[in-house]
Amino acid sequence: MSDTDRFNLPDSPERQGHRTSPLEGCWRPVRPWRGRATPATPANPARNATIDLFRVIAIFGVIVVHTDPVTRKVFTSAPEHLANLMITGAGRLAVPFFFVASGYFFGGKVREGAPPLPLFARYAKRLLRIWVLWSLIYLLIPLRLGQWQHQGWWQAVVEQLRNMAAHPLLIVFVGGKGHLWFLMALVMALAIAAICEKLRARRLFYALGIALYVYGLLTGLYANTAAGFSVPFDPRNGPVMSALLVACGYWIAGCHGRVDPVAAFAVMAIGLIGFEAELHWVPMLSSAWPPIIDYGVFTPVFGIGALLFGVAVPHLGGRWWPRVGAECVLGIYVCHELFVEPPWMLHAWFHNYAWEFLFPVIVFVLALGLTMLLARERHLRWLVR
Repeated sequence: MSDTDRFNLPDSPERQGHRTSPLEGCWRPVRPWRGRATPATPANPARNATIDLFRVIAIFGVIVVHTDPVTRKVFTSAPEHLANLMITGAGRLAVPFFFVASGYFFGGKVREGAPPLPLFARYAKRLLRIWVLWSLIYLLIPLRLGQWQHQGWWQAVVEQLRNMAAHPLLIVFVGGKGHLWFLMALVMALAIAAICEKLRARRLFYALGIALYVYGLLTGLYANTAAGFSVPFDPRNGPVMSALLVACGYWIAGCHGRVDPVAAFAVMAIGLIGFEAELHWVPMLSSAWPPIIDYGVFTPVFGIGALLFGVAVPHLGGRWWPRVGAECVLGIYVCHELFVEPPWMLHAWFHNYAWEFLFPVIVFVLALGLTMLLARERHLRWLVR
């Protein structure tokens, strides 16, 4: 979910050493996968339809986590709690995939010769613009309808401002709404990558990413185990967890070997199964429920496998869905909370499984529609691109 409009541009003719095609630089229709191994860094990286398709799946996973199907607040049996944990657990692998994909495309541009700091400045300018604009929107539009009814609009806004003032670090690391933490975490991880690249200290970037991630695990999912410890802030925010995931994609961008799609799919499956097992067993071995459960040991494994599979099989997804992934995912991410919190009470009103799984689909469709509408207006497209 980074610079999706300019992520996957082709090499220049000088670097490619061959005549350019009229289709180069454009999003192109896909061809069926024939199961052949593919270089990790293809010579002509036109839009990767599979990675764009994975972006769509990932943004739906984010919505699933935020809509919380079979929510514990309504469904109380042990099997229902397990189902909720497994469903939302799969969705929690979405944001890590965004980090890995962002690192892959950023690293690819750097290795093609783009100066790291100016390149980072372009990424940061776009991401921070969207972060600031949507922080203001969410501050000025309180989504808890009860606040509007009992306090009025202005008092609800003032209360939100007071809550932010009471936690100043959240203003920097999160912004005006909880899910916007991703944008700032991505900017910080890319900043570390750019600085290390400028200093010619790429190995330092990898080592720092590993150290921060281990620290995040011990203060997050594993905080209440014998090896973990507690800290007074959320280790999910900032570059603590994002740096390693961006570094994984950055590293893959420099690999020139051939990727076996079966092996890549196996790595992805191991990451998914391993993370689900962590979510099930680690809380049982902990003295209390972990402060965050968004990342585990197997999270980077899944991200690496998913990206490698996308590189190995670049033509899945047909024509329309990959284009949504290329152009709309960032907009869906920032605006979807507009459609999550206001109807939340419907969980208790409907209290059935059909609603639990229909709700995220409705949110996805509404967020996609709003993103497309905003993208069509010249003065509003800055909100989603």
